Amino acid sequence: MADDLYDRVIKEVCDLGFEFVWLTPMLGEAFADPNIMKRFTVLEESPRIRGYAFYSNFIMARKTQIEYLERLAKLASIHISVYGFDEIG
Repeated sequence: MADDLYDRVIKEVCDLGFEFVWLTPMLGEAFADPNIMKRFTVLEESPRIRGYAFYSNFIMARKTQIEYLERLAKLASIHISVYGFDEIG
């Protein structure tokens, strides 16, 4: 997604009254987006966004990106899938 489209979508989401954003559907991979750190920054700087979350299997996450996650105040949760090792039950 182009940066200007992402910015527009976040504004529209806020205009609709939403304060929480999921960056991925259940089977998405946030770190496949080469601009994911920009996406996080936009959400962090948006005064109308109170929190956000995403799914990942962390295969594509780089060390610098993982370290950056520690500084994200509005990041509410990360759901990490470990395919083949999920508890069945």
